[in-house]
Formats: sequence, structure tokens, C-alpha cells
Amino acid sequence: MKKIIVTNNSKVKDYYSDKFEVDYIEDGTSFKVLERAKEAIEEGGAILQDPSRNLRSYYKSLVIYFGKEKNDEIYEKSLSLIDKAIASYNKKAEKKPLLAGILQNNDLDVVKQILN
Repeated sequence: MKKIIVTNNSKVKDYYSDKFEVDYIEDGTSFKVLERAKEAIEEGGAILQDPSRNLRSYYKSLVIYFGKEKNDEIYEKSLSLIDKAIASYNKKAEKKPLLAGILQNNDLDVVKQILN
């Protein structure tokens, strides 16, 4: 039985590196953490928390559990959860903000103030 922490958070890495195996993704996004966690699940791991929580947060840490024997039901559930989180992340990352025009105008105003 082993647990691996997949994270892009250096504080998590520093705190747990002497206790568990930590797969640290330096300068990685939370999407990279989801992708790496999926790879670990495909290798027979099981996820210990809902990966869809805080999808808008830059920092993400996921714990992957590897038991002595692979449990197909837990594996399928873990794979389903990570796939749903990845799909949700993609949708949110690609969706244009409702106030995009206002935000673009504000940014333009700042540039104008600097150059004038």
C-alpha cells in the first residue's frame, strides 16, 4: 500500500516529501495535476478525494492510493471522477468571460495612461 501526492503546490511538497511520495509539478497548472493524476489512476491507482473541487484554483493537490490489488469498481469510479474534472476544467478554461469587453476596455485604458 502506498500513497502518492500529485501537486503543483510547493508547500505541500515541502510538508509531505519526507512522509509520502510526492509527484511535484513545478510551474504546472491545476490542469497538469489532473492529467498526471489520471496517468497514475490508469496505472492502477485510486483517487482519495473529488478532483472537481476548486477547479478554478491555480494550486491543486491530489492523493492517489495504490493498494495491493486493483479493485475494478474503485478504479472505474476514480477514472470517471478524474475524467469529469478534466472535462469541467476544459469547459471553464475555454469559456469567454461574460464581461470580456469591459475587461478589454479597462486594460486598454491602463495602456493608454502609460503611453500618454
